[in-house]
Amino acid sequence: MKSIFINVFNVDFHRYISLLIIIVFIRQTIAGVLPSQDSVSLYTANDKVVILTNQNFSSTVYQSKTAWLIEFYASWCGHCQSYANTYREVAIDTWGWKRIVRIGAINCYAEENSAICDQHSITAFPTLRLIAPETTFNTSKAISLTANDAKDVERELIKELDALQIADKTWPRFRPLNQIAFSDIYSHAPTSVKLMLLIVEKQDDYTGRQIMLDFSKYHEQLTIFRTTIDGKLWHRFQLNTTELPALLIIHPNRTTERINTKQNNNENMGSRNLFNYAIRSYIHEKKCIDDFNDRDLEEIIHSKNALKNADKLKISDTDEKKTDDVVETNTISEKLSMVDLETALSYMLRREIPRIKEIQGEAYDALLHWLTVLIKYFPGREPVMTYLKNLLSKVDNQPNGITGKKFREFADINTPESYLPNNQVRYQYCTGSLPRYRGYPCGLWLLFHTLTVSQVQSEPKRMRIIEIPSAVKSFIKHFFGCRHCSDNFMKETSDFHQLDSGDKNSAIIYLWKIHNHVNKRLHSDETEDPKHPKVQFPSENLCSKCQSDNNNFDMTTTLNFLLKFYSKNNIDLTSVEDFTPSGNTQDELTRKPSIDQYEMIEINNDSTKKFRNIRYIISIIQRFPFYFLIFSDEQEINRRSSIAGASYNLINSIVGSGVIGMSYAFRQSGYLAGLVLLGIVAILTDYSTTILLRSGQLAKVTTYQELVYNVLGKFGFIWLSLVQFLYPFICLISYNIIIGDTVTKVLHRLWPTIPYIFQDRYTIIFLCSLFVTLPLSLYRNIAKLSQISLAGLILVVTTVLILIKRGSDTIPYISQETRNLRMINTNIAESIGVMA
Repeated sequence: MKSIFINVFNVDFHRYISLLIIIVFIRQTIAGVLPSQDSVSLYTANDKVVILTNQNFSSTVYQSKTAWLIEFYASWCGHCQSYANTYREVAIDTWGWKRIVRIGAINCYAEENSAICDQHSITAFPTLRLIAPETTFNTSKAISLTANDAKDVERELIKELDALQIADKTWPRFRPLNQIAFSDIYSHAPTSVKLMLLIVEKQDDYTGRQIMLDFSKYHEQLTIFRTTIDGKLWHRFQLNTTELPALLIIHPNRTTERINTKQNNNENMGSRNLFNYAIRSYIHEKKCIDDFNDRDLEEIIHSKNALKNADKLKISDTDEKKTDDVVETNTISEKLSMVDLETALSYMLRREIPRIKEIQGEAYDALLHWLTVLIKYFPGREPVMTYLKNLLSKVDNQPNGITGKKFREFADINTPESYLPNNQVRYQYCTGSLPRYRGYPCGLWLLFHTLTVSQVQSEPKRMRIIEIPSAVKSFIKHFFGCRHCSDNFMKETSDFHQLDSGDKNSAIIYLWKIHNHVNKRLHSDETEDPKHPKVQFPSENLCSKCQSDNNNFDMTTTLNFLLKFYSKNNIDLTSVEDFTPSGNTQDELTRKPSIDQYEMIEINNDSTKKFRNIRYIISIIQRFPFYFLIFSDEQEINRRSSIAGASYNLINSIVGSGVIGMSYAFRQSGYLAGLVLLGIVAILTDYSTTILLRSGQLAKVTTYQELVYNVLGKFGFIWLSLVQFLYPFICLISYNIIIGDTVTKVLHRLWPTIPYIFQDRYTIIFLCSLFVTLPLSLYRNIAKLSQISLAGLILVVTTVLILIKRGSDTIPYISQETRNLRMINTNIAESIGVMA
């Protein structure tokens, strides 16, 4: 019998391993075909910038042996795009420092990265943060850098690295040796040192610390110290301040040798480069450092040349394609898209505004004003307008202000009668030629213009002209993520109070002029989409009579065009998302299947042809009910359980079918001993759960995985993850074997003439796995299992009651010795195993 069970178990085990591999392959394949539209990075591996995401941030940055300088940016942000080259320059210049500090960047526009950006309290883009070595999840150790110029960023970075005062022997000694005796200088170096250098410089000079970082790779053999003119040590070398900075070699016999670092008058290399080349030349000549090479320097030079060539090529391409680009404006639609307006609105309400940690005072008033204007003038669908009214009502009930987190909770509430599609990246007419172009800023401008036109058309008589311009300006000031863009907008709109109150169309013209002025300023800028150049609007293709021969606009014709173009009647409602309630939830948005939602993915023509058939298959899969199990809406993924639902899941996970074995456990241990053991199990469970919760609070983490990584490190995290996978997987196999052995017998008992195929255990296991276990396993939110857990608990209680009833019926047939109640038995160990 035992051998038969083992053989069956081995067969089923291999079958389920194969099934698991197939499932994982399918999900990974689909995930590879359908990347997130907003997951594009402004950087590549060639930029010497580590591209960080939610998948690698914790494992790469936290508890790292090096410090990390990280740029938090949004790919739609114009200033972030302009700043990218500056940050590339920082990364290239500091490439030789990578054993002390690494340079990384994370795109906060990607929904999957938003939690990390929120954790670091990022309220504006771009934001630079320095994270010290060995930092865990405690983000209070992060240091903000405010400099914009590459050289200034490097100096500020050095200043902050110096302030960290890391005691590790691999860390450079940034603090100057000002007060020590010259004869003691070697006592401050490692015993393995083969070359000691001393840089004499002024207090505010960064050359010495730059050189320390440049050669940090060789810290065991090369020691570099610095001293400044405010100490006593520098007087020994009889140097004038005009000769500083100076580079000296300190020999073991305490003699000094000065290295010549004078430059050619025709060159302006800077002290850092002069010192760097001088030191490398000396080491190559004397061969005093083992395994010394210039590979890092060669990489830096190569990357700098590549960056310069890329800039030249970009300028050249812009000049050559100006004519062709203007022709591309023919593709601009003559209609607006409600998808663009609702997508921009969703990102604004669910991502932009919640970034502000505390919305109080002037910011709170600006939020109320903005929501009021949206309710009055946004030409939205009825459920969207109801959604905005409900949102304003909830915010208005918080008179002392509201947190960004609370506002996000309010903004995420969708019902059949009140909803805003939770899609923050799928634009239609605002789609750029690359993911970083247009998108949210385009949708935002459309929204602003639409509001001004809607105000005129809905309130033709009594109008407060500055109502919308003031609401727009307040929103941009307090909530727009691109702070550089926000500052520019504040300057552009400094005169909005001078609007003509007697002209009802003045707000329309005012915003139109500002938008055209911005387009003129950014035309041919690196942030401009080459396929959608920032020309004066409306172009001749859209309105042939709006511009005269001298390129001046005819105001009457232009105003009529704007009133028509931005009117409610010109908004395309196709492809909008409708709310479709399902059987299990009232918060589920079902999208109309469309491959267009992936048009922003940055792929080449070969990739398009290669995946055409696969995408067609996926578009068919999207029409089936099980599709939502694999690709849940982000709102569904983050949906929380009710107290009752969480209780069902918790009780089911702790109790489960194991409660059926309690009678056997009590039989083995004895009644009294069983009660004692059960109490101990309950106490230990409560105590361990409390410890986990308190540890999470202390570590400031919200997930079990983060807590494990924080306490046990990377190896412990990987090991525990493996164990967490193997334990339920083996249990799953065991349960399916039980299903195969029991369900066949139950079906045969209930239906004696059942076809033979349903009496075959392999068929039953396959059908149960395919139509029960697999769909439930594909849920991405355990909150959705609460009803299944409730059903499981009901079945467990039913089973227990049946066993009690059957037990009472069989008592007369049980011997008196077996019926005797034993307080303590000898098989306590076996009882503990069953209870555990």
